[in-house]
Amino acid sequence: MTENQTKFAYELVSEISIRIPSAQKHTCRICFDDDLEDDQMFSVALCGHQFCMECMKRYRRGTTRGKCTGCPHYQCESKLTPKSCVNLLTPKLREMWERRIEEESVPVADRVYCPNPRCSELMPSSLNLLIKKMDL
Repeated sequence: MTENQTKFAYELVSEISIRIPSAQKHTCRICFDDDLEDDQMFSVALCGHQFCMECMKRYRRGTTRGKCTGCPHYQCESKLTPKSCVNLLTPKLREMWERRIEEESVPVADRVYCPNPRCSELMPSSLNLLIKKMDL
């Protein structure tokens, strides 16, 4: 390769601008914002549906007092877990949700609640058995 060819190649390379594509943008299926980065998205582990963190925070806050919720995608039956939602809930909401899951794991017929009107917490299953034996 001659000196002129080397010079020409150097000039050619210095004029070429390499465009590096930006990170892929995502679209939230709730608010339809289509300019979201990876770190702004929440992905439901079991089904892979993605929503923006803000929509998922609002969704979880609105449903924590109800039954354990699932993926907000239409007709999706995947369940959300407290572990998967750790970034969406305050510690108090997370505790409420965990108690709700514990309560739902006990058959309705076997649930016994604290009789104190200010409490009404679900009693531990060991106490439930003792109370049932006493009722007999």
